[in-house]
Amino acid sequence: MFAFVIIMVVTTCSTHDASQAARRHPRKKTGPKPSAVVKRTATEHALAKLQQEIAKYESELREHEKREKHSKETIHAFEKRTASLKTTIARLEREQSQLEGQKSEVDLSLNETSNTLDALKEAYAKSSRQLYMQGALAPLDAEHFIVLHNASDPVRMSYYAQAIGRAHALDRSRLDSMKQSLGASSETLASNIAIEHEQIGTHEQEATALEAKKAAEAKELAQIQIRKARLKKLLAERRASEKRLENIIAGLVNREAAARRATTKRNRARPHEEENEVSLGPAHGPHSLDWPSATHRILQGFGEHRNAELGTVTMNLGIDIAAPEGSAVRAAAEGEVALVSSLPSYGTVIVIRHSGGIHTVYADLAGASVPQGTHIHAGQTIGKSGTSEMSGPHDRSSGVIHFEVWKGKSKQNPVGWLK
Repeated sequence: MFAFVIIMVVTTCSTHDASQAARRHPRKKTGPKPSAVVKRTATEHALAKLQQEIAKYESELREHEKREKHSKETIHAFEKRTASLKTTIARLEREQSQLEGQKSEVDLSLNETSNTLDALKEAYAKSSRQLYMQGALAPLDAEHFIVLHNASDPVRMSYYAQAIGRAHALDRSRLDSMKQSLGASSETLASNIAIEHEQIGTHEQEATALEAKKAAEAKELAQIQIRKARLKKLLAERRASEKRLENIIAGLVNREAAARRATTKRNRARPHEEENEVSLGPAHGPHSLDWPSATHRILQGFGEHRNAELGTVTMNLGIDIAAPEGSAVRAAAEGEVALVSSLPSYGTVIVIRHSGGIHTVYADLAGASVPQGTHIHAGQTIGKSGTSEMSGPHDRSSGVIHFEVWKGKSKQNPVGWLK
């Protein structure tokens, strides 16, 4: 009975001492550090974004190939039409030359006829004056007139005067008819030449316009080909970045597993150590984040956007904010830098972990001024703004900040979170 009492007392004391020790040294929490999980989550998000961008670039590349094919077909059509116009112009010029030759011959005949008619009128007037003034007939030509030796007979003079008049009238009528016919032919030829000349001018203008269009299309084709080559390069860079991120994720997973094993082993060896976690500030809600830049002008908003240059629809999972190149980029809230990385085609990327499961992403940066793991305050400068190759139709040389907000694994419209 005495031994039983001693055992009870010892057991009670041991339990009391263990309870007191537990209160003095609470057991350390198990599991990986939150920062490691955040790093892996942020990297997975970055990988998902890369995969979306790769799909977008592949779609743009296909669109470029379609536009390149269409542009080549258009240039070929312009060349065929231009060749046809040149053939037509050459034919019209030959016809015009023939018409001009015919008109020259008609004009020459018209001039000769007019001269002959004028000479006939002059001869008739001269003969009439001689007959009236001298009482004798002056011979005009061997074909129509006879020299009279006895010209003193008035009857004969009157007869021959009438004969001369009839001959002159006949020749004059014939020459007048010929002159009118030649004149009408000359006018017709002149009208036809004018029509041919007008048609040649119209076709030449069309050919000139086609040449200008062909030159513009060729210039656009060259730009499309340059853009296509650049897209191929960007796509290759994105795929390389995707592979790199996959390796980073694998490394993070391995380190997290190692950290869990080390934590479990340490907790078993030293069960009374405390773990002090760094505060990330108050929980955040809508319209609680500061703007990452001094300017508040949004170049491209959250959601789907049609690319006017490529004719494709793309999804912007954040917002693009205008910022002078090299200007300060500030943290939207207090938190911890979970990731600082530099990836091809969109520069430096910073991911900040905040309380309440919020993450903010800052991309297209020219550089970072805070290392990974740094505890930062709201408004603290974390880097400088840069430019973006794929930032849309705005002026790329003016500078841009790509800003995203995550709540857990869900992407948010940053406008609803900014003050």
